This record gives sequence, C-alpha cells and structure tokens, in this order.
Amino acid sequence: KSSAASDVYKRQVFDSYDRRRDSGMKIKENIIYMLLIIGVLCMMSMPVSANEDTVRVFDYADLLTEEEEKELNDLCLDQETSLETELYILTTDDTEGKETVDYTDDFGDEHAFGYDKAYGNYMILCIDMQNRIVWLSTSGKAEMYFTEARIDALLDDLYSDLKAGNYYAACYSYIRSGEKYLSEEPVVDNITTDPDRYQDTIYKYDED
Repeated sequence: KSSAASDVYKRQVFDSYDRRRDSGMKIKENIIYMLLIIGVLCMMSMPVSANEDTVRVFDYADLLTEEEEKELNDLCLDQETSLETELYILTTDDTEGKETVDYTDDFGDEHAFGYDKAYGNYMILCIDMQNRIVWLSTSGKAEMYFTEARIDALLDDLYSDLKAGNYYAACYSYIRSGEKYLSEEPVVDNITTDPDRYQDTIYKYDED
C-alpha cells in the first residue's frame, strides 16, 4: 500500500515536471520566435546601401596586378560617401557579342549598382580590350554631372596612358576626374533617355 501510494506520488511528480518542462519549452520557443521577428524588422528598417559588396574593380582582362587592383578599389570606396556615387572599373577581353556600350550598361544593370539604391548613383569605366574601346557609363546623379564635354575631357585624360598600356595610371586618372566633376555643379539639362546621346565619346584608343 505504501509502495502503491509512493508510485502514484512519483507519477504525479513526474507528470507535474513534464507539464512544467513542456510549458517552459513553449515559452522559450515563443521568445526565440519573437526575437527573430524583431531582428528581421530591425534589419528591414536599417538604412543600408543597395550594393553591400565592396568590390569596385572587375579586372576580367587581367590588366592590373593584385596590388594595383586593391589600391584602385580602396580609392573608389574612399570617394563614395563624399560623392554619393559608386565608382567602378571594368576591363574585359570578351563582350559576349555585345557592343561595348551595351556590355557596360548591362553589367551595371545586372549587378544593380547604386550608392543610394539599386540602379542608383554610379559610373563605370569600361576598358574593352577586344574592341580596343574605352567607354564611360553613368547612372542617376552621375548622368546629371557628366555632359558630353565632361566625358570627352575625362577620356582625353586617359588616352595617352591607355595607348601606352599604363592601365593603372588610366584608372587612377578616371577616379580623380570622377571626383572632380562630381564635386562641381550638375548640369540639369543633361538627363536624356536617348541611348545614342554620347556616340561621339566612344574612344578607339589604339587609333591615331
């Protein structure tokens, strides 16, 4: 009789313990779930750059050393906050059957570049070794700041270095020129949807 009563008591104790354990586990699960929701909401409310990646130099044509790539990449990143524009350098020896202009513009679209948002403020210098062409693609704020005359001036500064094969110097000059023109007054009338607006600024830099 005493043993039976003891067994009943044990069952009651374990049942009570199991109920408390189950209840405690449910509370913990609910707390974890709530914390996850709060975390997601906080992440959604944080102002983040549309492009979190820090790669700014895409040297597919292998024109630069690793050290040169890093220096140019760091220089591009250093300018972004003050210019509110992402600066990119793209080299290629294969435009995938596209014109240099289309290849460069598609590259920017596919990566959704932009300082302020996806497809926002950015510019890309493309050195196309396949067709021996250099091209400047602009988006957002950069479109307002780069008139045909400014693009001509920027590419003029690169011309001799490109012909001489001084690709690091050409890319460095591009960054400094971008900094210069993006710090000047914008040209509001410069925005246009005409895809051929700057055909005269396509440089074949191996020709005299």
